[in-house]
Amino acid sequence: MKDLTRKTVSALAWLSVSHGLRVVFQIGVILVLSRLLGPEPFGVVAAAGVVILVAQAIAPLGLAAALVAVPGADDQTVRAVTTVSLGFAALLSLGIGAAAPIVERQMGMPGVATAMFLLLPVVLIAPIKQISLRTLHKRMAYRAVAVADAFLYLVLYGGLSVVLALGGWGFRGLVIAQTVSELASAILMLAVSRAPLGLTSDLRGLRPMLSYGLGLTAANAADSLAEGLPKVFAGNALGAAALGCYGRAWDVTRRLNTALEEVSSKVLFPAFALRQDSPGVLGELYARYLPVSLAVMIPVGVILAAAREEVVLLLLGRGWEHAVVPFGVLALLLPIQSMRKITLTVLNSLGRSGRNLMVNAATCGVVLVLLPFAVRLGLPGVAWAIFLASLCGAVLAQGAALRALGVRSLEMIRAQAPPLLDGVLVAGGCWAATVLLHRHGVTSPIVRILAIGVGGALAGGLGLLILPQAFAPAHLRELFNRWWVSVLRLTRRLPPWDETKRSGSDG
Repeated sequence: MKDLTRKTVSALAWLSVSHGLRVVFQIGVILVLSRLLGPEPFGVVAAAGVVILVAQAIAPLGLAAALVAVPGADDQTVRAVTTVSLGFAALLSLGIGAAAPIVERQMGMPGVATAMFLLLPVVLIAPIKQISLRTLHKRMAYRAVAVADAFLYLVLYGGLSVVLALGGWGFRGLVIAQTVSELASAILMLAVSRAPLGLTSDLRGLRPMLSYGLGLTAANAADSLAEGLPKVFAGNALGAAALGCYGRAWDVTRRLNTALEEVSSKVLFPAFALRQDSPGVLGELYARYLPVSLAVMIPVGVILAAAREEVVLLLLGRGWEHAVVPFGVLALLLPIQSMRKITLTVLNSLGRSGRNLMVNAATCGVVLVLLPFAVRLGLPGVAWAIFLASLCGAVLAQGAALRALGVRSLEMIRAQAPPLLDGVLVAGGCWAATVLLHRHGVTSPIVRILAIGVGGALAGGLGLLILPQAFAPAHLRELFNRWWVSVLRLTRRLPPWDETKRSGSDG
């Protein structure tokens, strides 16, 4: 158990470094490519990406995740999973290739079919990459691959896409660089994980994997559709340039959220899966981890929304003005998406893929209901539609998780109140900084972003001092301490929190 504790902490550290580097590299690539290409090529890639992302979500059939969540998987099971998922991915790739010209005609964007053809290897390689990743997750062995994967992205996607953009390849350069980067990443994962891949005709032991995996596949498909449908509506109604603006706004905000979301997901999923028989311990960890993540993501989202014009101008440059309002709305969505994704990860690790499916299907349904009306308001309407749908999904997901873990709703509301109230104060600080900047005629984007960020941070920090004792800094320190104790209790049997606290105070 002590070894598992060490691996959990090491995994958190290495993944944090990896995703931190990746976010920095991605922002640098965005700075360059957005100025070289403009919105339209990104609109074509976003339209093709809707189909490819759904295909990536369903190609592994959820069997790679089942290798972690379902106990008793041996090398023979891994080979059976590889055989079935690779066969399905090949059939799926053939279907996408046949449907690509139809998708292009429906979207009304020349080049979508070409982009889909160039991205087909990404679908075909998805099962191998996922099985290799899940093998690493199960072992919690990230050191050799974490930082290397971030540098692969910088060199292969960043470097190659910039070179091809300078050579006039347009959207083709983007999809070629993405395909090469994904293939290299899959090879790296496979080499490091040494997963016992192979083809076999012996599919015994696959039934429990399929019962878990198919439910997860349906949930992942619904989640990908909920994210992709706004792009379909925006592309059909508003054109490639508008879709490019929305896609870039979505991409930037998602990349900022990915670091926390993926770190928590990749560590929490195997950790929760190993302790499925202890819902009380898992519920305690969830109730204390989620407010901590909200305490980080709510101020970040509010500050980015307040500085939306400056951030878009700095990151994307001139010609992306239509991305300003969607970026502001999607920035406010950051904490909601983080809460929803973390909660769905917890449900998946507990084997509750059916509840995950219901939540994602409901989110997708709300998107379908809102989008036909929202698209008439342009990109801001599309952004607000996905905001409302994601909020509904987050509420439903948290309700399902609380029931599964036995956590009381009132306790969860009380735990989430401090970061929510602090977010209001951060918004007030950002507004005050904006007024002062306007009054003094400051126009530099970097200075404005820094001033708005400092104003929001000062207001949030001041709020922690003047709010009641329940929301004071000591309470937040207690929250972090409780969270770390809960992490340790996941991997070794410690006494309950009150006993731990008393024993610490007695010493």
